[in-house]
Amino acid sequence: MSRHSITSPTRSTKIRALLSGGLVLGLGAGLTMATWTDRAFVEGAFATSGFNILALTDPAEGWVEADVDTEAATLGFDLPLAGELQPGSVVYAPVSLRTDDGSEAAEVRLGAATLAEGDPALFDALTYTLARTSQCDADGVAAASVAREAIAEGLHLDVAPTPSFTLAADAGDEVDLCYAVRLPNHINDLSLAGTSASARWEFTAEAVTS
Repeated sequence: MSRHSITSPTRSTKIRALLSGGLVLGLGAGLTMATWTDRAFVEGAFATSGFNILALTDPAEGWVEADVDTEAATLGFDLPLAGELQPGSVVYAPVSLRTDDGSEAAEVRLGAATLAEGDPALFDALTYTLARTSQCDADGVAAASVAREAIAEGLHLDVAPTPSFTLAADAGDEVDLCYAVRLPNHINDLSLAGTSASARWEFTAEAVTS
């Protein structure tokens, strides 16, 4: 048999096997370059709580914000007596406070009064009591004092009281207060006769969260 006529099936099979293996490796390398991708998103929403207090000094005007000193709610002190004070005179004026709809509860403190306009000497001479009562007269203030419901008692206008009080959330129960302003008996300075003064108080509220 001629040397050239001898075939080598084993070698041919090995070559095909190597070529086939090379194709498989090449195909495998191509697949790993193409991968599925996907994404997921999450979102959170945030909002602040509402907070606002309202004052009522005149039922005809209703509840007002009065959160700017130039738009202070006017206290309805007794007339004509409030315009004709004499030593020993006391005048009364109610004010009610509550939170607004959707508001958090509030802890409220009363600041010292400031002279809005008028005679500083008369302002310095006056004293005030602030009682927690819906009966805004001498009897109501006296009863509140006995029940220890007086927030301020016999203080000069420029002195702030220590006690605070709480307003319920979401326009809950209102707190009724009564101012009693006095020109003390011992004030006999004739230079005060015929003078006038306007005092402005500020209630400061801090949110109370559960």
